[in-house]
Amino acid sequence: MLDTLKNWLFPLPHAKDLQWKGDGISDAWFEAHFNYAADVVAEWVGKPLLENGHTLDFGCGDGITALGLILRHQARKFTGVDISQTHKGLGKLAKAQIGLERLPRELTFQRIQAGEKFHLSEPCDLVITWSTFEHIELPYMAGVLDNIRRALNPDGMFFLQINPLYFSPFGSHLSRFNLPPWAHLLWTPQQVTDAVMSFAGEIPSDELEENFHKRDFSAYKQFVLNEYHQLNQLTTSQLVQLLKDSGFELVREGYGRVSLPAPAELLERFSEHDLLTDEVRLLLRKC
Repeated sequence: MLDTLKNWLFPLPHAKDLQWKGDGISDAWFEAHFNYAADVVAEWVGKPLLENGHTLDFGCGDGITALGLILRHQARKFTGVDISQTHKGLGKLAKAQIGLERLPRELTFQRIQAGEKFHLSEPCDLVITWSTFEHIELPYMAGVLDNIRRALNPDGMFFLQINPLYFSPFGSHLSRFNLPPWAHLLWTPQQVTDAVMSFAGEIPSDELEENFHKRDFSAYKQFVLNEYHQLNQLTTSQLVQLLKDSGFELVREGYGRVSLPAPAELLERFSEHDLLTDEVRLLLRKC
């Protein structure tokens, strides 16, 4: 209510009227999402769609990628949807990193609960999701995809990226705790938990996001472990088939592959493609 009143009294400015600087970014997490992630999305979907359409960022997290697409790629309108409230720290972070005094009016956020539908005031032309779909629990997946499809205009586009994929060397999302490659597939669950909870080193700078800063170290480790246990473990072939079954047509696909040799004992249980593919990028069209 206070935010609504504040925005009514002091309307948010348009992105074109904002001053910011991109050469003094010191936060590795911010830089990776404001620059790298935004550039990848723009290259895959094309600037005309961003500049002329309404984009939904599903699983927007802190909103940094959306902000990068608005300020650096002139995205016309963005709605960020997430189950978290980490976007509330975006204004402070953007001021510290790029000197942005106020967030642009082109960017709005909506919080939902896990499995809850989001609602837009108007259909969108593009949905993007960055390293989010591995976190959607399978009981919610069909509903999420139906919600996304219904939100899109006819012939609307859907860009999906995941990195790392579950069966790849660091697909547990626990490598920040110095676990060796494929530890989550080679060790017992208790060994994984013990290794994480006993870790006393430094977290890599590009992993230092809002969830790290708002918890003590022990609680943060438990938070990441909980996230690990909720990963849906989809393979790329399962994901693509699920999307096709949900009413999407594959337009373009790209895969990232690690250079590590897969352990022989894992090759007896899993395909080489799943063990060595750490990233998937998909561009789809509503059909």
